[in-house]
Amino acid sequence: MNNLISIIIPTMNASGHLKNLLPSLIEQTYTNFEVIINDDKTTNDDTRNLLRRFEKKIKIKYIHENTSMAQGRKSGARYAKGKYLLHIDADMSLSQKVLESCIVEMEKGYDALIIPEISYGEGFWAKVKSFERSMYVGDETIESARFIRTDVYNEIGGHNEKMVLSEDKDLDLKIRKAGFKVGRIEEPIYHNEGHLSLTRDLQKKFFYGKTAHLFIAENPKQALNQANLIFRAAYFRHWKKLVSNPALSLGMFLMKTLETFAASWGLINTIPVIFTDKTLENLKNFEPMKISKTEKGLISIIIPTLNACEHLKNLLPSLKNQTYENFEVIVNDDIKTKDNTKQLLEQFAKEIKLKHLHKNISMAQGRKSASVLAKGEYLLHLDADMKLSPRVLAQCIDKIKNFDALVIPEISYGKGWWASAKIFERSMYVGDDTIESARFFKASVYRSVGGHNEKMVLSEDKDLDLRVRKLGYNVGRISESIYHNEGNFSIFNSMKKKFFYGRTASILMLANPAFALKYGNIVFRPAFFRNWRQLVSHPILACSVFLLKSLETIAGILGMLTSKVPFLKEDIKVGIWK
Repeated sequence: MNNLISIIIPTMNASGHLKNLLPSLIEQTYTNFEVIINDDKTTNDDTRNLLRRFEKKIKIKYIHENTSMAQGRKSGARYAKGKYLLHIDADMSLSQKVLESCIVEMEKGYDALIIPEISYGEGFWAKVKSFERSMYVGDETIESARFIRTDVYNEIGGHNEKMVLSEDKDLDLKIRKAGFKVGRIEEPIYHNEGHLSLTRDLQKKFFYGKTAHLFIAENPKQALNQANLIFRAAYFRHWKKLVSNPALSLGMFLMKTLETFAASWGLINTIPVIFTDKTLENLKNFEPMKISKTEKGLISIIIPTLNACEHLKNLLPSLKNQTYENFEVIVNDDIKTKDNTKQLLEQFAKEIKLKHLHKNISMAQGRKSASVLAKGEYLLHLDADMKLSPRVLAQCIDKIKNFDALVIPEISYGKGWWASAKIFERSMYVGDDTIESARFFKASVYRSVGGHNEKMVLSEDKDLDLRVRKLGYNVGRISESIYHNEGNFSIFNSMKKKFFYGRTASILMLANPAFALKYGNIVFRPAFFRNWRQLVSHPILACSVFLLKSLETIAGILGMLTSKVPFLKEDIKVGIWK
């Protein structure tokens, strides 16, 4: 019960903070510890002189190898002699019994411990930050283990030195994934937010956003949990606290909204290609679909359906009116369909070349299974609630000569106020490659990339688009439009849809982590800010869009949190991990 603890503190011009931290270490009831200060190479304050004053009271080792928090913690751990490691920041201080409580708890068989963190500071925004952090106490999706057995730390490889955003949570997740037991103590660590300014806070989040891809690649599920800073589950668990403190609550939601935008902007401006050379090689080796005999110049139009008779009454006439006539239509109807789709198709089969299949069980699977039977040199994937302008096919045939796949712009229409809001929203995505997806493909290209991922539910079209682009195929676009019928759009139905999509979000995260993060925050998409003049010109529609997207975000997160879909690559044989 007298094992040495090595306390590791990365610092940079932190003498002001250390004046609070070091006395709190001297006052500990458990005294068998050493302190390793890993100072940044650029430090130019009086940290070294301050430490000399404390060296007579506590055992201090001073090194000068810190270049980042994660690297500073890991390189500091190399000098540690203790059985246990405690990783803390310079702007913290410890309650008197923290070390003693950690030792007692570790004796119960734990491998690592969470220490609750209480924030304090000066000014309104520091109070807001303290209010926010108070909601995370006891929430293991946010809190991270700080106290860890040295042998466990070394076994899992310590901190990821390249990690900047959430390097502590990354370590915590590695501990848990390796099967080690994590507990917690009640004695707190106090975190000094100082005189927090909103500007400084946003600058920090922007900086973190620039490195977010590293955390996403390692921890896709946790990244999705963290991605939406505004509507975290912890806030809704503490709704009584929010209601009781309206000023702090409003301040917090404003701060989190701006932080989300800052972090997203940081990510968008610097996001690299996450796919490694090995991943690209896996993509190239992806098993292609069987290539059936094709007819030159023929377009196979593939439409998965489910009780879509009323929609097809608009779509099929728009196909019949195309100026390019060399096409076949393959309607892949869901096995649960109970309407008059079959009878309607029999009528149109006299006027256009039409096949009716009964193999659809999901959009992605419906598209892929129909594609196996397609005879066309080209494939066009549509939804039943769409219709085409007369020259879409002709323009695709003309344009595809210079490309491998084509994006067709989508224009929405519908009835009611919320349909107008959805139409307004979708109008901002025209020309945005992060949202739009290729629909028209050379059949050989579609099959070479393996077609649609049949397990994909959320963004199966974007997943295919990304694979096509990652493999170096050339994607163009036409100017003619597809029209998408939003119908009598309701918020409730939209949230139901987003909840359903949220339950399968893990599959998208595994296949395309970079896109998933961009897509994950649906409230503050870059397209909205690029079209800020349009937003300002239509303030009521703009407010409606942000309300709609906020509610959709909540529904998607709730769907994700209640999902039973595993996140393990070995359990989900998707896309590039086949």
